[in-house]
Amino acid sequence: MKIHLTPYHRLLTRIFFVLIVGCIATGSLISQTLRYISPNTIQYTPHTNFPGARAAGFADAFVSDAYDVTCMYWNPAALAYLRQMSVIATYSQERIIRGMEEDITFPLRVMEGEGLSAGLSANNVGYFGTQSKTPFRALQYAGTIAYAKEIIPALSVGASALLQYGQSDVSKLWTAAGSIGVFYAPDQQLSYGASFSGIGSGMLYETSDHITTTLVTQNLPHILSMGASVRFPENPNETVLIISAANSKLFGESGIRYNGGAELWLVKFLALRGGYIVHPNLSAARFGMGLRFPGVEFDSAISPSKSTDQAVHFSFAVDL
Repeated sequence: MKIHLTPYHRLLTRIFFVLIVGCIATGSLISQTLRYISPNTIQYTPHTNFPGARAAGFADAFVSDAYDVTCMYWNPAALAYLRQMSVIATYSQERIIRGMEEDITFPLRVMEGEGLSAGLSANNVGYFGTQSKTPFRALQYAGTIAYAKEIIPALSVGASALLQYGQSDVSKLWTAAGSIGVFYAPDQQLSYGASFSGIGSGMLYETSDHITTTLVTQNLPHILSMGASVRFPENPNETVLIISAANSKLFGESGIRYNGGAELWLVKFLALRGGYIVHPNLSAARFGMGLRFPGVEFDSAISPSKSTDQAVHFSFAVDL
Protein backbone atom coordinates (compact mmCIF):
# COMPACT_ATOMS: atom_id res chain seq x y z
CA MET A 1 0.00 0.00 0.00
CA LYS A 2 1.38 3.40 -0.95
CA ILE A 3 1.46 5.97 1.83
CA HIS A 4 0.75 9.60 0.95
CA LEU A 5 2.36 12.04 3.37
CA THR A 6 0.77 15.39 4.00
CA PRO A 7 2.98 18.51 4.22
CA TYR A 8 2.55 18.35 8.00
CA HIS A 9 3.86 14.78 8.17
CA ARG A 10 6.76 15.66 5.87
CA LEU A 11 7.66 18.46 8.27
CA LEU A 12 7.59 16.09 11.25
CA THR A 13 9.79 13.64 9.37
CA ARG A 14 12.37 16.32 8.64
CA ILE A 15 12.28 17.63 12.21
CA PHE A 16 12.95 14.10 13.42
CA PHE A 17 15.89 13.85 11.02
CA VAL A 18 17.33 17.16 12.24
CA LEU A 19 17.11 16.01 15.85
CA ILE A 20 18.87 12.75 14.98
CA VAL A 21 21.68 14.68 13.31
CA GLY A 22 22.02 16.83 16.41
CA CYS A 23 22.17 13.82 18.71
CA ILE A 24 24.54 11.47 16.90
CA ALA A 25 27.23 13.93 15.79
CA THR A 26 30.16 14.40 18.12
CA GLY A 27 31.10 17.71 19.64
CA SER A 28 32.77 19.55 22.47
CA LEU A 29 33.13 22.95 24.07
CA ILE A 30 36.09 25.20 24.57
CA SER A 31 37.15 25.21 28.20
CA GLN A 32 36.03 28.07 30.42
CA THR A 33 37.45 31.46 29.54
CA LEU A 34 38.80 32.25 33.01
CA ARG A 35 41.70 30.14 34.34
CA TYR A 36 43.32 30.64 37.74
CA ILE A 37 46.95 29.57 37.24
CA SER A 38 47.94 30.56 40.78
CA PRO A 39 46.45 32.69 43.58
CA ASN A 40 47.81 35.79 41.83
CA THR A 41 47.90 34.82 38.14
CA ILE A 42 44.71 34.71 36.07
CA GLN A 43 44.36 34.01 32.35
CA TYR A 44 41.39 35.00 30.22
CA THR A 45 40.60 33.94 26.67
CA PRO A 46 38.44 36.66 25.08
CA HIS A 47 35.06 35.15 24.38
CA THR A 48 34.08 35.49 20.73
CA ASN A 49 30.52 36.74 20.48
CA PHE A 50 29.81 36.09 16.83
CA PRO A 51 27.76 39.11 15.75
CA GLY A 52 24.02 38.75 15.47
CA ALA A 53 21.38 38.68 18.19
CA ARG A 54 19.28 36.33 16.06
CA ALA A 55 21.99 33.65 16.19
CA ALA A 56 22.31 34.13 19.96
CA GLY A 57 18.57 33.52 20.30
CA PHE A 58 19.08 30.20 18.51
CA ALA A 59 21.70 29.24 21.14
CA ASP A 60 24.39 29.51 18.43
CA ALA A 61 22.84 26.72 16.32
CA PHE A 62 23.58 28.74 13.20
CA VAL A 63 26.04 26.77 11.06
CA SER A 64 23.25 25.69 8.70
CA ASP A 65 21.42 29.01 8.38
CA ALA A 66 21.78 31.58 5.58
CA TYR A 67 19.25 34.12 6.82
CA ASP A 68 21.48 37.20 6.80
CA VAL A 69 25.09 38.31 6.31
CA THR A 70 26.14 37.42 9.89
CA CYS A 71 26.13 33.77 8.75
CA MET A 72 29.70 34.45 7.49
CA TYR A 73 30.99 34.07 11.08
CA TRP A 74 29.35 30.70 11.64
CA ASN A 75 29.78 29.22 8.17
CA PRO A 76 31.23 31.37 5.36
CA ALA A 77 29.84 28.99 2.71
CA ALA A 78 26.29 30.08 3.60
CA LEU A 79 26.92 33.46 1.92
CA ALA A 80 26.14 31.89 -1.44
CA TYR A 81 22.47 31.52 -0.44
CA LEU A 82 21.66 34.69 1.50
CA ARG A 83 17.94 35.29 2.02
CA GLN A 84 18.24 38.83 3.42
CA MET A 85 20.43 41.57 1.92
CA SER A 86 21.12 43.96 4.79
CA VAL A 87 23.72 45.83 6.82
CA ILE A 88 23.69 44.66 10.46
CA ALA A 89 24.99 46.46 13.55
CA THR A 90 25.30 44.43 16.77
CA TYR A 91 25.96 45.39 20.39
CA SER A 92 26.81 42.75 23.01
CA GLN A 93 27.60 43.02 26.72
CA GLU A 94 28.99 40.33 29.02
CA ARG A 95 28.16 40.89 32.66
CA ILE A 96 30.59 38.39 34.23
CA ILE A 97 33.80 39.75 32.69
CA ARG A 98 32.53 43.33 32.19
CA GLY A 99 33.07 43.20 28.45
CA MET A 100 31.40 44.99 25.55
CA GLU A 101 31.52 44.41 21.81
CA GLU A 102 30.24 46.44 18.86
CA ASP A 103 30.11 45.01 15.34
CA ILE A 104 28.97 45.96 11.87
CA THR A 105 28.63 43.38 9.09
CA PHE A 106 27.80 44.11 5.47
CA PRO A 107 27.71 42.42 2.04
CA LEU A 108 30.25 43.61 -0.51
CA ARG A 109 29.19 41.56 -3.53
CA VAL A 110 26.27 39.15 -3.72
CA MET A 111 25.13 37.44 -6.90
CA GLU A 112 23.29 34.20 -7.57
CA GLY A 113 25.40 31.41 -6.08
CA GLU A 114 28.17 33.75 -4.90
CA GLY A 115 28.77 36.06 -1.94
CA LEU A 116 31.48 38.35 -0.55
CA SER A 117 31.09 40.16 2.77
CA ALA A 118 33.05 41.92 5.50
CA GLY A 119 32.75 42.79 9.16
CA LEU A 120 34.40 45.13 11.67
CA SER A 121 34.33 44.82 15.45
CA ALA A 122 35.61 46.51 18.61
CA ASN A 123 35.80 44.70 21.93
CA ASN A 124 36.78 46.02 25.35
CA VAL A 125 37.13 44.45 28.78
CA GLY A 126 37.24 46.36 32.05
CA TYR A 127 36.17 49.74 30.69
CA PHE A 128 32.69 49.91 32.11
CA GLY A 129 31.04 49.12 35.42
CA THR A 130 33.00 48.69 38.63
CA GLN A 131 36.68 48.23 37.83
CA SER A 132 37.19 45.84 40.76
CA LYS A 133 34.82 43.35 39.16
CA THR A 134 37.44 42.26 36.61
CA PRO A 135 41.25 42.11 36.82
CA PHE A 136 41.58 42.71 33.05
CA ARG A 137 41.62 45.91 31.04
CA ALA A 138 42.19 45.64 27.28
CA LEU A 139 40.95 46.75 23.87
CA GLN A 140 40.62 44.54 20.83
CA TYR A 141 39.75 45.37 17.21
CA ALA A 142 39.08 42.94 14.36
CA GLY A 143 38.27 42.82 10.68
CA THR A 144 36.79 39.81 8.88
CA ILE A 145 36.26 39.09 5.20
CA ALA A 146 34.46 36.03 3.81
CA TYR A 147 33.71 34.58 0.39
CA ALA A 148 31.46 31.77 -0.83
CA LYS A 149 30.85 30.15 -4.22
CA GLU A 150 28.34 27.57 -5.40
CA ILE A 151 30.34 24.76 -7.01
CA ILE A 152 27.43 22.55 -8.08
CA PRO A 153 23.68 23.17 -7.76
CA ALA A 154 22.67 23.45 -4.07
CA LEU A 155 26.25 23.02 -2.78
CA SER A 156 28.67 25.82 -1.90
CA VAL A 157 32.07 26.21 -0.25
CA GLY A 158 33.47 29.25 1.51
CA ALA A 159 36.32 30.67 3.56
CA SER A 160 36.87 33.58 5.93
CA ALA A 161 39.95 35.45 7.20
CA LEU A 162 40.17 37.37 10.48
CA LEU A 163 42.79 39.94 11.49
CA GLN A 164 42.87 41.10 15.12
CA TYR A 165 44.72 43.83 17.01
CA GLY A 166 44.83 43.96 20.80
CA GLN A 167 46.10 46.62 23.14
CA SER A 168 46.52 46.97 26.90
CA ASP A 169 48.44 49.40 29.10
CA VAL A 170 51.65 47.36 28.74
CA SER A 171 51.44 45.41 25.46
CA LYS A 172 50.16 45.29 21.88
CA LEU A 173 49.53 42.25 19.71
CA TRP A 174 48.43 41.24 16.17
CA THR A 175 46.89 37.84 15.39
CA ALA A 176 45.30 36.22 12.33
CA ALA A 177 42.87 33.33 11.98
CA GLY A 178 40.52 31.76 9.48
CA SER A 179 37.78 29.22 8.81
CA ILE A 180 36.35 27.19 5.94
CA GLY A 181 32.90 25.78 5.37
CA VAL A 182 30.49 23.87 3.17
CA PHE A 183 26.75 24.48 2.79
CA TYR A 184 24.09 22.27 1.19
CA ALA A 185 20.56 23.51 0.49
CA PRO A 186 18.61 20.94 -1.55
CA ASP A 187 15.42 23.01 -1.26
CA GLN A 188 13.99 26.04 0.53
CA GLN A 189 12.84 23.96 3.49
CA LEU A 190 15.98 22.09 4.54
CA SER A 191 19.65 23.08 4.71
CA TYR A 192 22.85 21.59 6.11
CA GLY A 193 26.13 23.18 7.05
CA ALA A 194 29.60 22.28 8.29
CA SER A 195 32.57 24.48 9.14
CA PHE A 196 36.15 24.05 10.31
CA SER A 197 37.53 26.92 12.39
CA GLY A 198 40.53 27.64 14.59
CA ILE A 199 43.03 28.03 11.75
CA GLY A 200 45.63 30.46 13.07
CA SER A 201 46.20 32.16 16.40
CA GLY A 202 44.23 34.12 18.98
CA MET A 203 44.80 36.31 22.03
CA LEU A 204 45.17 35.47 25.69
CA TYR A 205 44.92 38.06 28.47
CA GLU A 206 47.06 37.48 31.56
CA THR A 207 47.49 39.35 34.82
CA SER A 208 49.57 38.58 37.91
CA ASP A 209 48.83 41.71 39.93
CA HIS A 210 45.14 42.37 39.05
CA ILE A 211 46.23 45.76 37.67
CA THR A 212 48.20 45.30 34.44
CA THR A 213 47.06 43.10 31.54
CA THR A 214 49.55 41.36 29.25
CA LEU A 215 48.48 40.11 25.81
CA VAL A 216 49.87 36.73 24.73
CA THR A 217 49.49 34.77 21.47
CA GLN A 218 47.86 31.35 21.75
CA ASN A 219 47.09 28.62 19.23
CA LEU A 220 43.38 28.38 18.55
CA PRO A 221 41.65 25.02 19.04
CA HIS A 222 40.56 23.31 15.83
CA ILE A 223 36.77 23.00 15.81
CA LEU A 224 34.55 21.05 13.42
CA SER A 225 30.90 22.15 13.54
CA MET A 226 27.93 20.49 11.85
CA GLY A 227 24.23 21.24 11.77
CA ALA A 228 20.89 21.22 9.97
CA SER A 229 17.87 23.54 9.78
CA VAL A 230 14.27 22.98 8.74
CA ARG A 231 11.70 25.65 7.81
CA PHE A 232 7.92 25.54 7.42
CA PRO A 233 6.36 26.57 5.12
CA GLU A 234 9.26 26.42 2.68
CA ASN A 235 8.43 29.72 0.96
CA PRO A 236 10.90 32.22 2.57
CA ASN A 237 8.22 34.94 2.53
CA GLU A 238 5.76 32.75 4.42
CA THR A 239 8.02 30.88 6.88
CA VAL A 240 6.61 30.84 10.41
CA LEU A 241 8.75 28.15 12.07
CA ILE A 242 12.48 27.40 11.89
CA ILE A 243 14.23 24.70 13.92
CA SER A 244 18.03 24.28 13.97
CA ALA A 245 20.36 21.79 15.62
CA ALA A 246 24.16 21.90 15.67
CA ASN A 247 27.18 20.57 17.52
CA SER A 248 30.96 20.94 17.48
CA LYS A 249 34.05 18.78 17.91
CA LEU A 250 37.08 20.40 19.52
CA PHE A 251 40.10 18.35 18.52
CA GLY A 252 42.43 17.32 21.32
CA GLU A 253 39.83 17.61 24.09
CA SER A 254 37.00 15.39 25.22
CA GLY A 255 33.47 16.54 25.83
CA ILE A 256 30.33 17.20 23.87
CA ARG A 257 28.41 20.38 23.11
CA TYR A 258 24.93 20.35 21.59
CA ASN A 259 23.08 23.44 20.42
CA GLY A 260 19.44 23.64 19.44
CA GLY A 261 17.11 26.54 18.77
CA ALA A 262 13.79 27.53 17.24
CA GLU A 263 12.13 30.64 15.87
CA LEU A 264 8.36 31.15 15.73
CA TRP A 265 6.80 34.12 13.92
CA LEU A 266 3.62 34.82 15.87
CA VAL A 267 2.62 37.52 13.41
CA LYS A 268 4.36 38.97 10.36
CA PHE A 269 6.34 41.48 12.44
CA LEU A 270 7.04 39.58 15.70
CA ALA A 271 9.15 36.47 16.30
CA LEU A 272 10.02 34.64 19.51
CA ARG A 273 13.20 32.57 19.79
CA GLY A 274 14.58 30.07 22.25
CA GLY A 275 17.51 27.70 22.38
CA TYR A 276 19.45 25.40 24.65
CA ILE A 277 23.13 24.56 25.03
CA VAL A 278 24.14 21.26 26.63
CA HIS A 279 27.62 19.93 27.43
CA PRO A 280 29.17 18.03 30.36
CA ASN A 281 29.80 21.13 32.48
CA LEU A 282 26.94 23.38 31.48
CA SER A 283 23.30 23.38 30.50
CA ALA A 284 21.88 26.80 29.72
CA ALA A 285 18.99 28.40 27.89
CA ARG A 286 18.96 31.38 25.53
CA PHE A 287 15.98 33.54 24.71
CA GLY A 288 15.35 36.18 22.08
CA MET A 289 12.85 38.07 19.97
CA GLY A 290 12.71 39.86 16.65
CA LEU A 291 10.72 42.77 15.21
CA ARG A 292 10.54 43.06 11.44
CA PHE A 293 9.14 45.99 9.50
CA PRO A 294 9.57 47.00 5.84
CA GLY A 295 13.25 47.67 5.32
CA VAL A 296 14.42 47.15 8.92
CA GLU A 297 14.68 44.45 11.59
CA PHE A 298 15.50 44.59 15.30
CA ASP A 299 16.65 41.50 17.22
CA SER A 300 17.59 40.89 20.84
CA ALA A 301 18.77 37.92 22.91
CA ILE A 302 19.79 37.15 26.48
CA SER A 303 21.69 34.42 28.34
CA PRO A 304 20.14 34.63 31.83
CA SER A 305 21.85 31.64 33.48
CA LYS A 306 24.51 32.49 36.09
CA SER A 307 26.55 29.55 34.77
CA THR A 308 27.14 31.48 31.50
CA ASP A 309 28.63 34.88 30.65
CA GLN A 310 25.14 36.39 31.17
CA ALA A 311 25.43 38.25 27.87
CA VAL A 312 22.81 40.44 26.21
CA HIS A 313 22.78 41.08 22.45
CA PHE A 314 21.03 43.66 20.29
CA SER A 315 21.10 43.82 16.48
CA PHE A 316 19.69 46.36 14.04
CA ALA A 317 19.48 45.51 10.32
CA VAL A 318 18.76 47.80 7.40
CA ASP A 319 17.86 46.26 4.04
CA LEU A 320 19.87 47.21 0.97
